[in-house]
Amino acid sequence: MGVTSWFMFVLLTVASAVGKLQNIVLLTLASAVGKLQNIVLLTVAYAVGKLQNIVLLTLASDVGKLQNIVLLIVASNIGKLQNIVLLTLASAVGKLQNIVLLTVAFTVGQEQLPAVYGYYTEGGIESGLETTTDSFLLNGKNITLITGTIHYFRVHPDYWRDRLRKLRAAGFIGVETYIPWNWHEPEIGVFDFGDGDSEFSAFLDVVGFLKMAQEEDLLVILRPGPFINAEWENGGLPSWLYRDTTLKTRSSNSAYISYMTEYFNVLFPLLRDLQFTAGGPIVALQIENEYGTVARGQHPPDTAYLEEIKSQMERHGLTALKFTSDSVISSRSNGSVPGAIMTANLNGLAEEALTLLKQLQPDKPLWVMEYWTGTWDHWFEEHHTRSTAS
Repeated sequence: MGVTSWFMFVLLTVASAVGKLQNIVLLTLASAVGKLQNIVLLTVAYAVGKLQNIVLLTLASDVGKLQNIVLLIVASNIGKLQNIVLLTLASAVGKLQNIVLLTVAFTVGQEQLPAVYGYYTEGGIESGLETTTDSFLLNGKNITLITGTIHYFRVHPDYWRDRLRKLRAAGFIGVETYIPWNWHEPEIGVFDFGDGDSEFSAFLDVVGFLKMAQEEDLLVILRPGPFINAEWENGGLPSWLYRDTTLKTRSSNSAYISYMTEYFNVLFPLLRDLQFTAGGPIVALQIENEYGTVARGQHPPDTAYLEEIKSQMERHGLTALKFTSDSVISSRSNGSVPGAIMTANLNGLAEEALTLLKQLQPDKPLWVMEYWTGTWDHWFEEHHTRSTAS
């Protein structure tokens, strides 16, 4: 095969570590009759055990001339890039046709920022998530809770890590999720937390999901119900509850509390060792969900129900920060319980809601638990849309 008439694909892989080249280079070239007629895709993976950079390099050349622009963007968070890269390209016939100065994004002399867990556990864990008048502390250090929602039971487990990794890459430091009672106890006394024999069992490995969140450097805000709403069937309450005609859901009704207790006796022990203070990811636990929508119609509100949930958490060793969440403008403090911080759910009127929340609990920081970007549709009703302006 002659020099001017070769049709070959060249696959070059270079891998190394510790004192060697720390890059994996995949280079594919196609050529014909002495000309580079195709695109060169160069992907560089750089890190110690992680992919940190993706480099896209596009070159087109013809008879010794570089005819396209070379764009190389390098992003790094491994400490600091200590060199500026100068790439000189030489083309055919012994002439230097172009000198390309690649642009490198880097920090000079900036120390590598530690991961979330690295920072908040440095020196040992002395305390979990706590509140001051205007801020949160995690293990004694200030923290701003920027979190997003991923419902593990709505995502195929094969995609859990992908979704969690994308959440962390977007700058979030935590993930929030509900736990649906009706999926974890589909029949009375039949529990499935990922170890059952149904086709949905893999979706129910909540412990696996929470551990995976920690592996992806995400803290966890957990909302175990028993009622979760979440635009989920019956708010997560099992349908078999209604076989008992004496039962009243979301109340201190003895029959309801009995079933709830049996469920929590299985669930809560799974969570105890996953708390931040035990080396796990859970930093906060929600009590019920938007109970203010029920309580505001009661005189007086059935706060004994909320106190029972909180008490059961504590009996099982769940000491993480407790909170309630409500649409504060309409519910005010009706869904609250002593010993749990109130949070706001909203999609508008934020200033009004947060001003009211601060008035209701002046000794606590402001916390938005749900910031809605959309809303649901009911069958046969007009489809809801929202603009970015709203």
